[in-house]
Amino acid sequence: MLFAAIQYATRCEATLGCAGPVNHDICGFDRAEPCGEGEPSVSMSCTTVEGDATRLISFSAQQGGDSSIAVADLAVPVTGGTPTPGGSCRVTVQEGASTYSGSCGGDAPSEAQPCQISNVEFYDDRGNPTVSARISCRFLASEASPDLEIEVTDLGAGPGAAGTAGRIRIANCPGLTCSPETCSPAP
Repeated sequence: MLFAAIQYATRCEATLGCAGPVNHDICGFDRAEPCGEGEPSVSMSCTTVEGDATRLISFSAQQGGDSSIAVADLAVPVTGGTPTPGGSCRVTVQEGASTYSGSCGGDAPSEAQPCQISNVEFYDDRGNPTVSARISCRFLASEASPDLEIEVTDLGAGPGAAGTAGRIRIANCPGLTCSPETCSPAP
C-alpha cells in the first residue's frame, strides 16, 4: 500500500510576503490509516517509470484540504543521487487558496530553478521499495501573482529550519522496484 512521510514548511522569510512558517507533516497510508490519531487521511498518488539509466518519479500528496505538495517528472539515476540535469521536473505547492509552482533539479535554488531536490535514495524497507529525498525551494512563484514567492524548507521556526531542506519518503510507489544493484539496504 502506498505510504508517505513528507515533512516541509512553507515560509517567506526572504521574500517577506507571509506571516510566518506553516508546517506540514503528511504521514500515512493513501486513503487509509494516518500516522497520528485523529489526523485526516492522506490522499496521494505516485508513479515511477524505470529506464535503463534513470527513474522518472511523479507524486502528489495532501493531508487535509488546504495544502498539498507535488513533484512531477523528477529524473534520477537508477541508483539515486542527484537529479539528472536538463529534465522537465516541476514542483507545485498549494497553500490555502494560493498555488505556487516552478522547475526543480539538483542545483541550488535560483530564479530559473526555484526548487532543489537532493540526496535521492532508493532502498528496500522490509520488502517495501522506498524513495527518500530532500527538497528546498526559494523564489517559488504564485501562479496567480508571480510577484508573490514562497520558500519550502524543513519544519520549524528560525534560521536553522529555514536553511534546511524538507524531507520526502514514499514507499510502494507503483513502478518502483528494488534489486541489490538499484537499491541500498534500509537506513
